[in-house]
Amino acid sequence: MDDASGVKGKEVDARNSSDTRNEKEIKLFVKHPPISSPHISSYTNTYIVSDLKEKLTPERYKILGTTCFGSFLDMKRCEVQHQLFRCFMVLQLEGSQYDVFLIYVNGTILSFSIREFALVTGLNCIGDPEDFQFNTKVPNRIVETYFGGAKYVKKKDLLTCFDDKNWGHDNDGDAIKIVVLYFIHIFIFSSEKKISECI
Repeated sequence: MDDASGVKGKEVDARNSSDTRNEKEIKLFVKHPPISSPHISSYTNTYIVSDLKEKLTPERYKILGTTCFGSFLDMKRCEVQHQLFRCFMVLQLEGSQYDVFLIYVNGTILSFSIREFALVTGLNCIGDPEDFQFNTKVPNRIVETYFGGAKYVKKKDLLTCFDDKNWGHDNDGDAIKIVVLYFIHIFIFSSEKKISECI
């Protein structure tokens, strides 16, 4: 990454690079970072798989493995280096599409889109949006039962529910729903402050 950090804040002329795309000019998204650039922080729980194993019975852990998030259970624990995220964001290219993250590193354009996300995670990222529509006027049973019918569930309340195993001893269905909700908001959407009422 030393070479990548050397182009931070500059316009890069790709004509002299080894990039086979032979771009005439590649412009970085952030040309002149402010002197007091904000620091990137991450609250992602890198111990997520260990936490799930600890809180779930072997039977429920096996059930979780059959859901669309089961592939994550094979994930190795990784360390998060925030400086890399900041470096990548500085190297984002101008003209990137709203649904694609394009960066220029060491003469190569790297693309991260929904396609790459699907390939890495194994999740089904295509389908009919209508299949996910629901009536928001109907009270949500999970929210009513475990979160007092709150319009927005706070993360601390979800953490408490997960840590205390509030779903009961013989309730596999609710246990898996709360665990999936915990996994999504503590790992996948870890930066989101609020949890939607649509659980």
